[in-house]
Amino acid sequence: LSFSGQRNLTVATRALEDSGRKITRYLVVQALYNGGVGIAVGVGLALIGVPYAALWGLCAGLFRYVPYVGSMVSAALPILHSLVTTTGWTQVGMVVALFIVLEVISNNIVEPWVYGSQLGMSEIGVVVSAVIWTFLWGPVGLMLATPLTVCLVVLGEYLPSLNFLSRLLGDKPVLQPHYRFYQRLLAHDALQVEIIAKEHIKANGMPAFVNEVVIPALVIARKEERHHLIPPEEATAMCEQILELVTRHQIIAPVDPTDNTAWSGKAIFMVVPDSELAHAAARLLETALINAPCDLRILSARHLAGEVSELIRTENPAACCLLSLDQGTPNRLKHLLNRLTATAPPLRIILSLLGRSPTDAKPSWAGTAAVLHSFGELRTAMSALGSHSANVAPEAPLALAAVA
Repeated sequence: LSFSGQRNLTVATRALEDSGRKITRYLVVQALYNGGVGIAVGVGLALIGVPYAALWGLCAGLFRYVPYVGSMVSAALPILHSLVTTTGWTQVGMVVALFIVLEVISNNIVEPWVYGSQLGMSEIGVVVSAVIWTFLWGPVGLMLATPLTVCLVVLGEYLPSLNFLSRLLGDKPVLQPHYRFYQRLLAHDALQVEIIAKEHIKANGMPAFVNEVVIPALVIARKEERHHLIPPEEATAMCEQILELVTRHQIIAPVDPTDNTAWSGKAIFMVVPDSELAHAAARLLETALINAPCDLRILSARHLAGEVSELIRTENPAACCLLSLDQGTPNRLKHLLNRLTATAPPLRIILSLLGRSPTDAKPSWAGTAAVLHSFGELRTAMSALGSHSANVAPEAPLALAAVA
């Protein structure tokens, strides 16, 4: 078997197994579905009093193997028989109503489940495939449209050159959750924002939603803001919507520290040198640590470097965290770090680079106790600082728990 000019037995085997499994599932479910429709038609016609109800039910089950056209033919037969054998319109109207009710239920509930969730195809993909294959092969193409399209969708999942087929005809979302979340925020679509949040929270939990969806969306927004693709007021509106979402749904579970007796009572300062978007990330951390034994104080981008260093020198906090959403290394972040490392007494400094991947090139961050790259690690570090005495040396490394 050859795909894209290269012999790949592994890909071919997996593609054939996947397509065969989906087609087999489709045929089994379709047989059960058509049989159920036939039984429902037969029982309904028998209760109405139409002669040969079992025959019409059998025809309804068999004709439904022909998509779209078969259901109309199976309904036309008993309707015409009622018109010929009865004198009034009562029985004819009841037969028509029976088929209308069955079609509404099947088209809106049963068929989307059969052709969609069981096959990995979107509803639009089912309709488009039926039109294309009917145009190419006529009635035979209409009957084989769904199995053939399933094979194309599976090939698109395994072959990069045919990936557009799975995107066009499949039911999997094209964009990752954080891209969809940011897109809906940008479009001011509050309903879809709620839906994405509820789906991800239900599947992965509340902390994972913030770590995997909200924070990456803020990183994208910060990148767009730096390139002047969105105005500052748009970024501010996004921050307000996200924080309102957090407050309404209580997205982040409060921290439950195991040891609260050694907390020294000193504050932990978080300096946000980027923008309102980074300030929103700091507010999310503040919500996450609402029950943690630490007094988190947020200093926004409006504070000058001299003001920040003077305030920290006066208050003498247990630690100071610099939070950045930029994918690069802003000059203001470097300047703040240099000012804070020169403070006396020595200060424990945590650098949180949420906009950078741990696999990126790592510059030398002299004077820092830890460099973190995820919201979960930052939440764990803040909770750990609050649960331990301030007598620990500032240069001592932080013990970070693994974050799922």
